[in-house]
Amino acid sequence: MREHENKAHGGGVSGPPHADGGAVPGRVRTDRLGRAHVERARSFSPEDCPVPARRRHGPVETGWEDADDESSRRRVLDDAMAGPSPVTAPDPEDRDRVLMTWTVREPGAVSVLLDANGLFAAGGVEALTMTRLAGTDVWTCTWSVPADWCASYGIAAWRGRGAPPWCGLDGRPARLAIMRAAGPDPRGAVDGCMSYRCRCARTPAAAVP
Repeated sequence: MREHENKAHGGGVSGPPHADGGAVPGRVRTDRLGRAHVERARSFSPEDCPVPARRRHGPVETGWEDADDESSRRRVLDDAMAGPSPVTAPDPEDRDRVLMTWTVREPGAVSVLLDANGLFAAGGVEALTMTRLAGTDVWTCTWSVPADWCASYGIAAWRGRGAPPWCGLDGRPARLAIMRAAGPDPRGAVDGCMSYRCRCARTPAAAVP
């Protein structure tokens, strides 16, 4: 897949509204890691907030392709579904980046997307669409991100008839369609919390404030 770059936007809290409904620009908040973020209006575009991110062919995909018998494929699935998601590993191509791999089981789904803040600009729907392991209901994707990257995310799975609601869309309409369909990643939960999650590349998972 052609590699795209984007820049991720940080989360924000609501400030005093503008007449157009957006938050007052310039207000600064500090996140739980002590980093400062300038609050943005609700209508901002993800393309305005660049942090490089690239979709990569990941270890689960490679392992599945290399498995040559049922036993090997079972081991790949067992390893991929063990523990929390996503799995973080060093990026062998860049010491300042990590590879984050999401793997989910979505029975009956015909399309599954990773809805992570800041990744939409890195290729839109095509880049966000997870790869299905042939003959299974397991989907996976891997992204190379900065080692200090942190973002909330959800999983959008489509099981309906016809094309997914984001099919053929781009830009804001596609982003909204994905957000409406996205739900929490059960394997990303902490202490049984099944809400949207926030994952930092260097640190263990922590619940969204």
